[in-house]
Amino acid sequence: MNQNLVMAAVGLSLLATTCLADQNHNLGGNVLGACATFAADGKSAAVTFDANSLSLDITDPLGKSSHLSIPLRYKLQITNRSLYPGSPNACDVYFDREGDLVAIGIDNLQVGIADVKTMEWIGDWDEANAGIASPSFAGFIEGTNSLVVAGEPPAEDSKGIHWGLYATAVFDPSGKQLTPLRIQRYAPDGHMFRRFADGGHNRLWVFRCELVDAPMSRQPLCPVASTSLTGNQQPSSPEFVPSMQKWNRVDLWFYPSAFAAPDLNTIVFGEGTTIWAVNTEAQTIHRLVLPKRPHFPSFEEIGDQVALSPDGQVVAVTVNRSRLAFPFLVDNYVYQGTDIAVIQIDPLRLLGVLRYGRTVYAPTVQGPKPGFAIDHRQGRVTALVYRHGRWEREEFNGVPQP
Repeated sequence: MNQNLVMAAVGLSLLATTCLADQNHNLGGNVLGACATFAADGKSAAVTFDANSLSLDITDPLGKSSHLSIPLRYKLQITNRSLYPGSPNACDVYFDREGDLVAIGIDNLQVGIADVKTMEWIGDWDEANAGIASPSFAGFIEGTNSLVVAGEPPAEDSKGIHWGLYATAVFDPSGKQLTPLRIQRYAPDGHMFRRFADGGHNRLWVFRCELVDAPMSRQPLCPVASTSLTGNQQPSSPEFVPSMQKWNRVDLWFYPSAFAAPDLNTIVFGEGTTIWAVNTEAQTIHRLVLPKRPHFPSFEEIGDQVALSPDGQVVAVTVNRSRLAFPFLVDNYVYQGTDIAVIQIDPLRLLGVLRYGRTVYAPTVQGPKPGFAIDHRQGRVTALVYRHGRWEREEFNGVPQP
């Protein structure tokens, strides 16, 4: 299987690479972050931000581009964060279901909402309005123009974070809070579980992984459960517990990083160099091991960034590459670049690898946070990637090479 995957990666057939020069407004400065997404009708939203402002470019399926910008609310905080190694400089962008609104979250500090038809800002507000100590932006709630902010609530004494709890709040595009803070408990006995908010399907997914003092091959399995993210509390779905009949323990997950939810019952997630696709209703698991570059000493690991095509059929994940530096001591790894693996979900297989390289907009010790999005329609896959100081489109056949 690995040989076929390598051939698929090597055989990536690029049909066109377009440098979106008309989308690169005021990008000559120090760009701190970038993100992008596609709508169901094929239009794209590309976002960059520097120390002063946020830049949004909407491109329709015919290639016509429109531009908006807005000042940053927290210039000093965002600039200071960029100076620290490993700083996330997070950027998240979402279309609503109709593709009429686009919502952008910057560094867990600011949310901007734009009307795509009129190309006007209709919202500019602070994620901290939710009253959550560590807010994260989860986009539009399934089929609505309401937006959800989620994360850990503040401690009872308002100092720090109340670890082990999870909170959500819902807002309209203007920033008006529509629901009070809703708190859910997901980490009893002090254990911390990996959690992923899926605003598009109004679900919260929880990986109940508890490590014990034993070799990795003897660790307990990691069940997966979900419940409603907002609204009236829905009964938790039955936990999905992987079966050991087909798998060794080391073939299954411990602490996933990348996560996407193509539909209500299917989740795709990655850890190490492995991708799993799990259908909780059909109780099935599919596993894909990404090919490694044949050189030593090296280290490759799937990052936490992921992009899902609007039709839910293709996912892209970052793969961070490092090498062990001389004199080859443990943990003496040097960052070598980031690749983007493009994967078909059903059946699970590698379509190709985009070599992002070391050209970054905000270099850190742990590597860049590349901005990218993926689209799939009519048998073709389009990747929108920010690199070399500009947005580029790369199109290729959505079929792995034989």
